[in-house]
Amino acid sequence: MLKALIRQLLSESRTPRTTAEADPDALLAGYRHALEVMDNDLALGLLERAAEARPGDFALQTNLSALKKAAGDLHGALRCAAAAIALAPERAEPRYNLGLLKHELGEHAEAEKLFRQAIGLAPAFEPAHDSLICLLDQMHGVDAQAMLAQRRQWADRYANLGSGAAHSNNNDAERVLKIGYVSADFRGHSSAYFLEPLFAQHDASRYRVHCYYNWPHEDAVTQRLKRLAPFWRDIHALDDERAAAAIRADGIDVLVDLSGHTVGHRLGVFARRPAPVQATYLGYLGSTGLPAVRYRISDARLDPPGLTESTQTETIVRMPRCCICFAPERGAPPPNRLPALENGALTFGSFNARTKVNEAVLDLWARLLAEIPGSRLIMVVDYGGDETVAKSLRDRFARAGVDPQRIDVRGRQRLAAFFSLFHEIDVALDPFPYNGGTTTYHSLWMGVPVITLAGRWALARCGLMILENAGIPEFVARSEAQYLGIAQRCAADLPRLAALRGELRSRFLAAPFADAAGAARALEAAYRSMWQEWCKR
Repeated sequence: MLKALIRQLLSESRTPRTTAEADPDALLAGYRHALEVMDNDLALGLLERAAEARPGDFALQTNLSALKKAAGDLHGALRCAAAAIALAPERAEPRYNLGLLKHELGEHAEAEKLFRQAIGLAPAFEPAHDSLICLLDQMHGVDAQAMLAQRRQWADRYANLGSGAAHSNNNDAERVLKIGYVSADFRGHSSAYFLEPLFAQHDASRYRVHCYYNWPHEDAVTQRLKRLAPFWRDIHALDDERAAAAIRADGIDVLVDLSGHTVGHRLGVFARRPAPVQATYLGYLGSTGLPAVRYRISDARLDPPGLTESTQTETIVRMPRCCICFAPERGAPPPNRLPALENGALTFGSFNARTKVNEAVLDLWARLLAEIPGSRLIMVVDYGGDETVAKSLRDRFARAGVDPQRIDVRGRQRLAAFFSLFHEIDVALDPFPYNGGTTTYHSLWMGVPVITLAGRWALARCGLMILENAGIPEFVARSEAQYLGIAQRCAADLPRLAALRGELRSRFLAAPFADAAGAARALEAAYRSMWQEWCKR
């Protein structure tokens, strides 16, 4: 009933009347309700009318920019973000919103400037600091110690809460343990490929899984995960203090962060130390910078002993084989015949987020295309269906001497169409220093090897970890010259590449990351070891 009335209001508000006749308060009330019922089109229409009625309200322009961004209206989002900055140059939020847009477009330097400006205007504006941390991870040439300093600064500013109250958990080292997982991604998110097989294999007789969900909406994936986790609590509506109190009341022994500094994290809850043992795992391979999180769960490929300890605040706990498990997309089509056998030249693909593709990556890919005659590159990026975005990328390659006709830019795809894209490419290209993760697993499942450049911290070694576990270490480069050399060898030996295409799915299933039961046992052993260490205190 209310929704119908709101639609009537929207219809009436679009009739040719003066702006003064529109009731901004009614429009905003309708806008808020539309958001609650997840009707984004209705919310956008109502907010546009409210902004027309109140043209000097920077907050309306800021929110309108975010809604237009969600609707895929890039130019509208940019216009509204710029308008909000002009209306309130002293406010942090509009600069932050514009920074997010610039980040998604791969304009890293501009995004960094805007995030730093937002932090300067509002030092307590935590989202800008989180976004800056994630941005620096993706930029080329940023020193690891500088990245760690940003994390420490974040912790000092937002999470310096002392040691917290003592814990009264029973210190029996061998008893059944309560494991708490905290995430905003218990839904249709790439994390489900990792979490669903893990939750299905946890030993319920020894480890009781509790999930703390920090997202306002549920979907079919949420329902599947709920069936695998007998204890479930929504915490998105709870502030950090109340969420921490709820976790403490549940008697959690080992609390595991699955988000790091990514969207929807609850590191503020961890800062309150609601559990005696706290760790970070899986969803983010960088350090949290938070002293209250004592451990980061990893393995020797991501974090070789002696290489990465100085880049994080946590103690690294290394799993014996591979620190994660991954369930392939069973609905994906089978691999096809190598396209280059018909095309006569290689087609490369980049299906990772545009945020990971920095200027150094584009420079190297331009050199690769220049050195391999006839080769092409398909790039799937946010807003790739927008001709200005596509042309900007093609022009970028043209300035490096590559015929822009060899660059095929496309927008984000639905899942079925996404997997069909792998039928068009021969080899995938991994960005650096922030490697792909889920996309690399999907690529291997579709028979497409990935060329990766290994770095010196975990975020830059994900490709190495996946490819070595899949049994194709020959696709791991240690330098840009080696990266080019691997591509050239692929172009020179199409029969070998074609044979590998037919082998990769079976190699995938034999890899350690496909052994969910083994991964669950190793993870449980790590939890037990952490718990036993606490019990000795």
